[in-house]
Amino acid sequence: LVTGVQTCALPIYVVPLAVALVTRDRAARRWGIAGYAAAVASRALVARRTGEPVGDSLLMPASAAAFATLTGASLVRRRRGRLQWKGRTV
Repeated sequence: LVTGVQTCALPIYVVPLAVALVTRDRAARRWGIAGYAAAVASRALVARRTGEPVGDSLLMPASAAAFATLTGASLVRRRRGRLQWKGRTV
């Protein structure tokens, strides 16, 4: 389930912003900005509806990337038998 969430979150939140920041192609940059704006706007609507701070929506790509990084590190440690929680092997 978690990797499924990441499979959806990374293309929606991280890829458009990355494309907008690194590409030199104007059309690709516009698509990246539009994708980022759409993702942030949808998150802002949810935040407004649930009473969360709307400004935090701008940081959703960073949140999605951090979540993917932490989950990836956890999966690697689990497969290597080195995953721990409070000093105990999980």
